[in-house]
Amino acid sequence: MLRVITNNWMTKLMALALAVIVWLYANSVVVTTREIREVRFEIAAPTNVQVDIEPATKGVTITVRGPSSIIDPISGINLQILHKIEDIGNWPEKMMIPLELNQSMVFPLPANVQVVEFIPPVFELTIRPRGTLTVPVTLPQISGKPAAGYRVGRVKILGNQTVTIEGTQDVLNNIKNGRNAVDVMPVDVTNYTSSIPVRRPIVTQVSFDGGKTFERIRCNDTVQVLVEILRPNEKKTIKGILISPLVTAGASEAVVITSPNPIDIEVEGPPDKIRTITAEQLTAVIDVRTRLAELGGRPEDEKYIKFHEPLVLHGLPEGVRIVGNISVEANFKEPPRTGGGTSVP
Repeated sequence: MLRVITNNWMTKLMALALAVIVWLYANSVVVTTREIREVRFEIAAPTNVQVDIEPATKGVTITVRGPSSIIDPISGINLQILHKIEDIGNWPEKMMIPLELNQSMVFPLPANVQVVEFIPPVFELTIRPRGTLTVPVTLPQISGKPAAGYRVGRVKILGNQTVTIEGTQDVLNNIKNGRNAVDVMPVDVTNYTSSIPVRRPIVTQVSFDGGKTFERIRCNDTVQVLVEILRPNEKKTIKGILISPLVTAGASEAVVITSPNPIDIEVEGPPDKIRTITAEQLTAVIDVRTRLAELGGRPEDEKYIKFHEPLVLHGLPEGVRIVGNISVEANFKEPPRTGGGTSVP
């Protein structure tokens, strides 16, 4: 039995080696078909255009045919589908191009491997030129509430009130021809007890058609925002303020104020300013200069009737105001004289 095995062992060994070689060769030339999922689809475009892809998915399923020993190790991670868009310089506002995928876009694709199917086979490319635009900003919205006993005062932009935005030319034109402004990101004032100076970026999602269409812009600029956090206003009645008529030179005696004079006036404002106000700091007037100027053109029986003028209070600190509107009753003491007398200017 041993002789049977060992007889012509060299020939048998060569036959075994040849069989292995034949098996390896046959395996390498066996053609098979395989589906590969999630192959990346990328667009290489000039920086002065934006390319939108429909359908939005960038994962493509391809079916390849070739030697099994070559295509078996291939996966979607190893392959990429790339389409290059050449810069034509003067781009129109919008171009829509159907793009049919083909084997020349797939790389690195091994030799002897053929792509027989793409899913989806066609993408719709929308090519839009990009540009820049400098526009004003709007005041930011305020979110949250300050600490108990405090309120939000003025909101204002400090320094530069314009920013430069970047986007597709059609979007920039819509902004320019529409509201011609962009929004600042909201400011959160939750539990604040003092004014907030803060830098805020720009809202990069803009809407058109009443919120039906949304587009994206880019902006590297930020704006400095000041949100005042104030204590609630207090009220104070200031007593004994004397009202005077504001008249042209030499006519002060022509006006008689028939309302109570001096008057008590209620004002409202920040506590630290309200508490220091006194009557001596304030000047209350009614401006009758226009009425005096018009006297000469009115019928005789209308020159001396009573009239009402709004009270104007000078000397109030910033942020302090009169509560309500005060109307002062007055009349003219005597008719204007004509001829050799002194007329009212």
